[in-house]
Amino acid sequence: MNRRRLIGMAAGIFAGSTAIGTGAISSSRAERSITAEVTNDSEAYLSIDSENVGVAGRSSQVNLGNNGKVATFRIPGPEDDLIAGTDPNGVGLESEYWFEDMARIQNQGNNPISVYSDYSGDLDQIAIFDINNNSGLLTSHSDGRSLDVGESFIIGVYIKTGDQPIAKYNENLAIIGEQTSMTTS
Repeated sequence: MNRRRLIGMAAGIFAGSTAIGTGAISSSRAERSITAEVTNDSEAYLSIDSENVGVAGRSSQVNLGNNGKVATFRIPGPEDDLIAGTDPNGVGLESEYWFEDMARIQNQGNNPISVYSDYSGDLDQIAIFDINNNSGLLTSHSDGRSLDVGESFIIGVYIKTGDQPIAKYNENLAIIGEQTSMTTS
């Protein structure tokens, strides 16, 4: 009889201690629904409009299907051979190039942002720059171009080649718009 009473008391104490608990958990998962609309580069929070700025076809909007378009840059552009009768085939080895008027970047979001680029690929460096500001390449949040809501600027693309083999390179450049501060209403 004492044994049953002892087991009952132990079970009661255990149940009471689990009911009180410490509030700490080791893992939790809560699934929620999110609705996001994907749109063209020129209509996104960080608008990249290369259709209305590009020179010699070096920049344009490429159709991805389902009415989706993304900005793309080509060096040389398909019309480069129409300028002054030249016929360039690309950038040279061990060289630096500054291509202006590639796209308009606009902050269409709700907060001020810093715009910069990030690149890791086969060439030595690819980056964006503000064609109207000689402050250099925009390669980090701290040296990015600040944009208030609705503000825009024209970017250029900087390419630095190294001693890579002569070839056609299809590189990816991330253009980042990172919030700088919250606005209050």
